[in-house]
Amino acid sequence: MNRYVLDGLAADLASGKSVYLVSARHTDAVRVLRLLADHMLDAKAQLAAGAERITHPSGGVVRVATAHSDTFRGVSPDVVVILDEYGLGPKKRVALAEAFEIIRAVRPLELIRF
Repeated sequence: MNRYVLDGLAADLASGKSVYLVSARHTDAVRVLRLLADHMLDAKAQLAAGAERITHPSGGVVRVATAHSDTFRGVSPDVVVILDEYGLGPKKRVALAEAFEIIRAVRPLELIRF
């Protein structure tokens, strides 16, 4: 995970946004969440299995989700960060892009905003 993605996550968290980290494997998303927790000293990390999140005094929250789940049913995050697209089919990509601000880390130093 490059520092530009971490800085962007930190800025969104500090500004009170709701962010989801989406990955094919839960462990990959949790790894990024742990990096963010180390990066943000004023945020509170909850890293218990199944309830991983980081909350900020501003009201911002970062949660993890897998691409295979129906995690987005009934929720409305401000930003969805796609850590990898494995398992995220075209229909789910289109549905996510229509509903949320999507950020995808393509290469270590490149972000594409949809």
